Amino acid sequence: MALFSKKIIMLFGAAVFAFSLTACGGDSSTGGDDIELSSSSIEADDPSSSSEIKLSSSSHTDVSDPLSSSLQEISSSSTESVSSSSSVAESSSSAAQESSSSGEEVSSSSTAEESSSSGLESSSSIEQSSSSKEPESSSSSEDNMCGTVPYDPRAEFCFKDNIYDRCGGDRYTPNTKFCFKNRVYDKCNGMEYDPSKQICTDDVVLSKCGDLIGYDPEKEFCDIRDYQTYKWVKIATQTWMAENLNYTKSPINSWCYDEDDANCDIYGPLYDWETAMAACPEGWHLPSREEWNTLVSFAGGLEAADRLKSADGWDGAGRFGFNALPGGSRSYLSGNFSNAGNNGYWWTATENNSDNAYRMDMRSGNNEVTGMSNSKDYGYSVRCVKD
Repeated sequence: MALFSKKIIMLFGAAVFAFSLTACGGDSSTGGDDIELSSSSIEADDPSSSSEIKLSSSSHTDVSDPLSSSLQEISSSSTESVSSSSSVAESSSSAAQESSSSGEEVSSSSTAEESSSSGLESSSSIEQSSSSKEPESSSSSEDNMCGTVPYDPRAEFCFKDNIYDRCGGDRYTPNTKFCFKNRVYDKCNGMEYDPSKQICTDDVVLSKCGDLIGYDPEKEFCDIRDYQTYKWVKIATQTWMAENLNYTKSPINSWCYDEDDANCDIYGPLYDWETAMAACPEGWHLPSREEWNTLVSFAGGLEAADRLKSADGWDGAGRFGFNALPGGSRSYLSGNFSNAGNNGYWWTATENNSDNAYRMDMRSGNNEVTGMSNSKDYGYSVRCVKD
């Protein structure tokens, strides 16, 4: 309390001394000094101006310094002392201005320090945040590389430096499995296939045949062009259809015997040679004359017809399961049909010349298989052999 009182007395004394100097300002005898003091008081807020003004009386400057120091000490001690010093300082405008200037400098310095400190803390925080995030970003980028190529692990996966689409969201092993319509299947002997139309049996891809009841892909072939099924038989090194081709959707030049669809169901259509060449389904073909001779030789040569003819619907023994049937023929000259139920004729892929090609014949009451060349415009049966 005693210290506070002393500070009040010092402030009051300084204010009185300043007031006395101001009061003397009206006397012309002291005009020079007073003008210089007044200029110093008014321009105290401008540091550049105050540096240019020279006070003639050192006592004036001595008053200003203790006054500014005293005001700073009072302001920091308590709010009540600041209020008291402010009311006393109002007695002198010059003293108040100097006090205000000093206070502003202190406040400005404090604000700058706080701002600088806050800025440093903010900068440090940003640097720490950036530093902590950089390793995560780098790690994520490395994890999403397949060899040297980036990929999206949500929709893709990497296998042996190759990128594959996920299958229904799942990964799989591409060298042994494949994806079909978002479902994973085992490859068939290393091959992909269409599970909607094919199946894998004993490492062999076979065609399904729609939803036919009783269809056995191990004993039958399905022509997916019209979902017609054909029994097949392996004789020596060859695989033959065990019935005549019955593909009726050829655009031209195929006929059912006597134009009766029921005969196509029994014997299959009769085709001209050009149509026959393209009639077999994919994976099968019209056999050449040499392929027919290989079959006949294996089946017994002179006795081959008896073994190749069907025991059901004809006069053969049906030993090899070839089941040849007598489908007859169609003449291109008259358009007439003949010999169904008695004789069977099959086109070969072997041409004799530009107008003629070879056919193979089997006849009722005869055990031999013969052949001859005829016009490509005739209509004969087709028996396909596997590629």
